[in-house]
Amino acid sequence: MQVGTKTHLFNSGKAMVYQSFNPHEQVKIQTVKMHPRWLEISQGLDTKSLDDLKKLNAHWFGEVMGFEFTVPMLWQINRELSSRGIAPGWRGIPRFVNPAPLTPENPLSRGVNRLGEVAKKNLMKRWIDLEWMWCQLRPSHVTKLKLWQGAFAEDFDRAVVAFAKVNVIWSHGGGKMGSKPAHQVIDGLSVPKMIRLGLTGLINRDSGERVRNMQKRLKTRIRPLLEAEMNRPAYPLTAVEVERRLLYCQAIELAVGSPTDAAVIFRWITGESVTRQSMHEMKSKIAAQCKLTTKAWKPSARKPTLTYT
Repeated sequence: MQVGTKTHLFNSGKAMVYQSFNPHEQVKIQTVKMHPRWLEISQGLDTKSLDDLKKLNAHWFGEVMGFEFTVPMLWQINRELSSRGIAPGWRGIPRFVNPAPLTPENPLSRGVNRLGEVAKKNLMKRWIDLEWMWCQLRPSHVTKLKLWQGAFAEDFDRAVVAFAKVNVIWSHGGGKMGSKPAHQVIDGLSVPKMIRLGLTGLINRDSGERVRNMQKRLKTRIRPLLEAEMNRPAYPLTAVEVERRLLYCQAIELAVGSPTDAAVIFRWITGESVTRQSMHEMKSKIAAQCKLTTKAWKPSARKPTLTYT
């Protein structure tokens, strides 16, 4: 299905065509149509477990990005995850998206006026990021680029119009297509440093490296130390307790030890609210048991947090 296009003329006299799609509008369209298949797959998302929603997310990202079911389903799933406090980075969204296989029913056009499969999936990830940022920052957040200020309007339908402006895909002729780099979008939206850690389609290089470094430390250093606690003679940890503590470790590492920020990130990961004091106690316990001495695990000091800065 071809997406909407519009031509803009610049001082150079060269025409550039942009393309976009709007998953929020697609949900409205399918709701009006009441197709039996849509009704079957879209109902009851609010009753599903967090794990089931993540599996559904991964499943639908593996499908052809059709506008009849896939795009609106992903929008519905991710809006439900936003309502539970889960950040896009912990929703089971694949880091790398691949095109679905070509079939006679899915003849992907390579024409300049159509988006390819990978471009659609990456664009969908950006829509998901914007909706989550809207949930986190509206309505007082101020953007550097005034054209995009509407992305944080209190009225969601108005915000969606701004999302489409942010998610423009430009055609530069000769089949070359692309959107603004993530770091330019993040800068134009004035996204706080901590919020950037929860993104998936708009995560910039610095934030992405920080998340990957955290994951590497958990895998190579912290997990083995926690699993070793399963063999201690007195009060050994269970496998369930190890996995639970690793969730805390993700938050503590990303928050560089700040219990306040770690409590916020923990909710992004799990959907559960914990107090600053509870996070501080868990941090102290894990640091002592595993003999962790890096900056994130040192005793907390009074200092500015990363939250919304």
